[in-house]
Formats: sequence, structure tokens, C-alpha cells
Amino acid sequence: MIDEITHCLRCQEPLRSQLSWQQIWSFTTIDWPSCCESCQSKFKKCATKEVCRYCQHPLIKADETICFDCQQWLKLYDEHYLNHRSIFEYNDFFKDWIRDYKYLGDIRQAQVMVPIMKEYYYQYSNYTWTYLPSSPQNYKKRGFNQIQVLFEKAGIPYQELFDYNINQLGQSQAKKNKTERLNLVQPFIINKEKLETKNILIMDDVYTTGTTLIRAKELLFQHSIERCLSLTLARDSLI
Repeated sequence: MIDEITHCLRCQEPLRSQLSWQQIWSFTTIDWPSCCESCQSKFKKCATKEVCRYCQHPLIKADETICFDCQQWLKLYDEHYLNHRSIFEYNDFFKDWIRDYKYLGDIRQAQVMVPIMKEYYYQYSNYTWTYLPSSPQNYKKRGFNQIQVLFEKAGIPYQELFDYNINQLGQSQAKKNKTERLNLVQPFIINKEKLETKNILIMDDVYTTGTTLIRAKELLFQHSIERCLSLTLARDSLI
């Protein structure tokens, strides 16, 4: 039985769910809309012009191609570590969604991101998808990992390649300022026995300085993978 969402999960307005003839005769699972067109339009896609070539941070000068943070990363790592894409801007509408979903535990909100998750999976289906684990205290508080739930709702196959390093327990990443994030030590342990492919995609919710993703990529490249792409739902610009 297919569960149909009758009202927009963001504004609660009724949804128009009328099947097309193509859907009727396709004999495939129907992805009912969960978000009205008006609310969908408020999730703003990240810009692809006048942004950093590595992390999509808006550039200040017209002749720049790399943001300040990535210039600093390139002093420590080669460019393979900086291969990153973000989908949406971290605007107020996205902040409201991530608050309801991740912090208030409204699991239904995961359905809002299912269409875009499927779109990107088809684009990068030649990668093994994985996610970063929550700290034990955050997992205990929320009862779920936000990216793992998105994978499962979207039907995206994934591997659990990382464990959280319990020796690095501390303040939540969301509460750290920019300096604290950049000074982050290795928060993860890799599951070597599950690392079977050479192309890995790490999915996370919000990109800020990139430090957490860089630390995860360190472990992967230490185990001779060939390519690693990181993908986040949104791109924040932490001052």
C-alpha cells in the first residue's frame, strides 16, 4: 500500500495528487509529492557561478576562483580532498526544515528531500554512498541519524564506513565556531572490512568549513581509495 501525503509537510496546505497516464501505466512505485510547489521554490539551489571551484562559497573578488578556506586547505592537502558539492543555500527556509527534522525529530520531514536525493543518486550512482555517524550523545538524544534516514526513505543503497571515535566526545559540531571547527581532531574510525570500492561519496547535512568532511576523507585516502566526493544538502557560510 502506497502512503499518500495529502498536505504539504512544510505549510500544511492541501496537495494536488493527480496521477498522470504515464504513472498509471508505469507499474513502478509512485513518489507522491510531500511539499507544495510554493514551498519547494523556497529551497534555493546553491549558485554555480562566482563561487569557489571546490566548495561553492561565494567569492568576494571577481578574479578569484578559490575561497580563503580552501586556499588554506590546499596548503595541507591536495585538491582531491576538496571535491565537494552542496545542493541548497542555508537560508531561513532550509534552517526551519533542518530544525524540524533533525533537532525536533519530525521524521516525516525526510520525505521532503527524497526527490532531490534520488536525482543526485542517479547522477553519482557509480559511487558507494556513505554518511558520517552521529556522536553517541546526539544519537541517544535524537534516536536517529538524519542522513541514514534520508538514504532509507529515498531507497539509496549505502555502506556504514565510519564509526564515531568515542575518545573525541565533546561539544556538538553545530555549536562550534569557525576556529573550533578548523581545529577539530579526528572524530572518526574507519570500518576497513567494509571498504570494498575505490569511489566513495560522503553525504552530510550542512557544509560550513569542511573540516569534518576533510577528516573523514583523510581516513579514506589512507586506505588507497581513488576518488571521494562529499555532498551536503546545504552550504553555510560561518563567519
